[in-house]
Amino acid sequence: MAVSASLRAFLDQAIDYAGMFPPCALALEPALRNQASYVRSSEAWMLNGFVLPVEQFDAARQFLSEFDPQHPLRVAALGPKTTNADAFLAGLGKAETAIRSFSRSDVDLVSVSHLEMFLPDDVDSASLKEARAIVGELPVFWEAPPEKAEQTIALIAGHNSDDDTPTFGYKLRTGGVTADAFPTSAQIALASGNGSFASAPDQVYGWAASSNPAISRRSENEDARISQCAGSRSPCGGTSMGRPIKP
Repeated sequence: MAVSASLRAFLDQAIDYAGMFPPCALALEPALRNQASYVRSSEAWMLNGFVLPVEQFDAARQFLSEFDPQHPLRVAALGPKTTNADAFLAGLGKAETAIRSFSRSDVDLVSVSHLEMFLPDDVDSASLKEARAIVGELPVFWEAPPEKAEQTIALIAGHNSDDDTPTFGYKLRTGGVTADAFPTSAQIALASGNGSFASAPDQVYGWAASSNPAISRRSENEDARISQCAGSRSPCGGTSMGRPIKP
């Protein structure tokens, strides 16, 4: 079936494959074998990264042979979820080390597009400065719950006010396997810059992941036909959206 230019522009690299997560909850090996198949499919233009926790990087190395330079493994890295600023910075340091090591496993076969990591309540502007020193130029999206969106976006915007500093982005999880995992439309509008925080940044990016300047969705789309576990709004995963933020 022919794909319109507008649809291709909207969905280009819009889907992350999250097959290791509920309710699919596949083991690492079958999930990576699925990814290796999907990147060779005719719908691969819609596919972006393979969602992979950093603690699984070492185990994933043995399956890199499933990929080739024309069909590499592109990873959307997930950092550990921590509960306070000290643990956050320690976990971030370990995540950065793991990402750097994994990216060097075989530069022709694997790359890490960005990192996503939960932001504890007590992280402040000083903590974000330390975080940037840790990750360098790596694109990072900090996740916070919908009720913390305005506060978190303001914190990130303050950090991003330095034009000489690479910007961070905000990630809003917009779905899951239970009803309470879905934010309200008002919360989504606020996080995307269309609500009471509309004076905040005018760019909305899909990083969960997409390198494309468009809203994207983490998850799994039945209609994308990339697989039974790859598409948005399917039972195989929730959704998320992210945006780099300028003050």
